[in-house]
This record gives sequence, C-alpha cells and structure tokens, in this order.
Amino acid sequence: MADAARSAQGAREDEQFHLAFDAVPDEGMEPEVVEARVQKEAASLKNWIALAERVKTFDEFHRWFHMEHRMYSVARQQENMGPLKEIHEVDDVALRSY
Repeated sequence: MADAARSAQGAREDEQFHLAFDAVPDEGMEPEVVEARVQKEAASLKNWIALAERVKTFDEFHRWFHMEHRMYSVARQQENMGPLKEIHEVDDVALRSY
C-alpha cells in the first residue's frame, strides 16, 4: 500500500520514503492456520488491485487512506469497536494467525 502511495502521480519528489518489509515466520502455526491467512491476504490483494483502478494520484490515495480506509479513518472509528472477528470478517481459523 505504501509503495503505491509513493509511486502515485503527484507525490512530492523532495519527500523521502523508507520502507522495509520483514517476513514473519510461520513457526508454531498449524498448516491450516497458515493457509487460512494466505487466503485472507489473497482476498485483500484483490481488493487492493480493484482500489488501484480508481486511486491514481497521491492526493487520491491520501484522501482514500484517511477518509475511507476502515482502520485509519477517524470518521469510521466506530466500525472498529468490537471483536476482531466481527470487525474484519475473519474466520475462526485465520483469526488464530493474529
């Protein structure tokens, strides 16, 4: 997501981004939990690809991130009250990966 924001049209060249992506081992997770999380992340990626069709500029990304994204929009904070399972529609097996 941050890579897309950085590369969006209109991002100021004088602003520097430093991103690091660190893998987390699946150690200790049962295979069905890992698979459930892979499935959840695959669905999230499909949503992100669809979003990228309408969010083309840095300004559009900024607006979407702060006004529409369920986790980062102050206006949508009330949607984040309650159990993680209900908030994010996570199934019981994938929930064990958090």
